[in-house]
Amino acid sequence: MTTAHDPCAFCERFTTAKHPEQAAAGLGRCTGFDQPGRPEAFVAWDNAPCVLFKEARDRAPRARYVAQQQEKAQA
Repeated sequence: MTTAHDPCAFCERFTTAKHPEQAAAGLGRCTGFDQPGRPEAFVAWDNAPCVLFKEARDRAPRARYVAQQQEKAQA
């Protein structure tokens, strides 16, 4: 039996705000792994969800971002 999971991009802790270069490359900042004194944690939009995954309420803009990244991957 296979169960499908949403990628990291659909997590509430995944953000592309303030990091346009990383967002264009398909990376987002994971606020769940932020710790004082450590560099920001960037993850790929299509990573498998981790234990910190919390489904985002704002799915529409995230779905557009995922669609854009999928188009880039196919090109």
